[in-house]
Amino acid sequence: MRPTIRGSDVFVKEDLRAIIDSLDIAARHQPSGCWRDGWLAATNAVRTAIGIDVEQLEIVTVHEITEYRHERIEQRRPAPPAEPAPRFVIRGEREAWPAPAQPSTTSIQSTMATPANMTGDDVNITLFNTETGRLVAREVGYGWIGNDGYTAFWNASDWQQVHADEARAMGHLVPDNWLVLMRHAYANSMRRQLAATNRRLLR
Repeated sequence: MRPTIRGSDVFVKEDLRAIIDSLDIAARHQPSGCWRDGWLAATNAVRTAIGIDVEQLEIVTVHEITEYRHERIEQRRPAPPAEPAPRFVIRGEREAWPAPAQPSTTSIQSTMATPANMTGDDVNITLFNTETGRLVAREVGYGWIGNDGYTAFWNASDWQQVHADEARAMGHLVPDNWLVLMRHAYANSMRRQLAATNRRLLR
């Protein structure tokens, strides 16, 4: 008895090619990796074994030139107006009294007015411009003799003279060549504050 083969059971090359192409399509839908590469290698081996030419993928090289353009826009605004120069704030400055009448050629009159007692004033610091007068120190206190004839007096029991640098360290604005008088209680309080601040900084 001889085996027989029906015509419907015989696969021609075109049928095999279609089957292998379907397998390749399924393989190409898989993620890139060893498994996909092995599958495609196996189908190529089957093609070679049955004499089906292995189709090479068509590689098309596209050369594109992309133009790069860079634009820079600068907006210039006018400079802000300059701030006014800082001005000194003078505390305890006294308005000068009107200058007395100048002495006549026939009689010599004193241009010194009666000293104003400023001991009980309500300020803690007084500044003196040495260009408009002079400050004198005596055992009983301090006297101001203005160039315009104005005079004033501060009792030493309540007031003391403080160096301008020390007054600046306390936070006061003292112009150059100006003199400073302070009340004892106020000066001592400010010195205690400065000493406490310096101790904290040294820690």
